[in-house]
Amino acid sequence: MATKKHSKLKSYLENNFTEFSETGSLDRLKALYSDFSKLWILNKYGYDSHVSYWRRIILDCSQQGYLRSSDYAIVIDQDTIAEQFQKPLIGKPLALDCVIVRTIE
Repeated sequence: MATKKHSKLKSYLENNFTEFSETGSLDRLKALYSDFSKLWILNKYGYDSHVSYWRRIILDCSQQGYLRSSDYAIVIDQDTIAEQFQKPLIGKPLALDCVIVRTIE
């Protein structure tokens, strides 16, 4: 069962990002949720595209207040962020750790 905060995040994603809407491409969403961390070896463009997409999602959701803690405006907990984006039938995004590392470099 989703918490109220997670359901607000889910609604925000569905309303603002095509991939998360009910009419969006399930294949594209599955690709974004896959472990694309090794893609940089085979397809640097695809890897960069996935990282850029997730970076935009994370920063936008943080700016809108969906990833905030009560103490800090921007908090990205590498251990729990994937759970916040968990979707039924798809699961959690598996490569957000490489997105976070690339974002803070």
